[in-house]
Amino acid sequence: QLSGVANLFNFSSTYLLARGFSDATCASVAVAVHASNVCATLLTALLMDYLGRRRLLLASTFGAAACAALLTLAAASPLEPWAPPLCIAAAAGFVGSFALGLGPVALLLPAEVFPAAYRSTGAALASSVHWTAQFATTS
Repeated sequence: QLSGVANLFNFSSTYLLARGFSDATCASVAVAVHASNVCATLLTALLMDYLGRRRLLLASTFGAAACAALLTLAAASPLEPWAPPLCIAAAAGFVGSFALGLGPVALLLPAEVFPAAYRSTGAALASSVHWTAQFATTS
């Protein structure tokens, strides 16, 4: 949750409006981000066992980092004609990259790491930490 994905979902419109982007760009970012999340989550369900968690985590990390850099570039230049489309694509790419590995793998690993006798407790603890971190980063 420290990646900022929750903030992108919750505060992107507020931030982009403050940077000078139009209402239409903000609406497009919101739609693209949510559509990207759904599509990438479905794709991840198909690819998780085929490609493996490590490959998905690596691709997710590098993809999210590249898209964060592009989003920073677009946000720093809101008046440029290329900035709104880059902002939409980078935000959707960031969320899609996150949904490919960093998002689901963190919640799936406890079921594979803990022994059967402690699996439910370990998974509950991991999920609690995950959601507490989200609350702490968005509050």
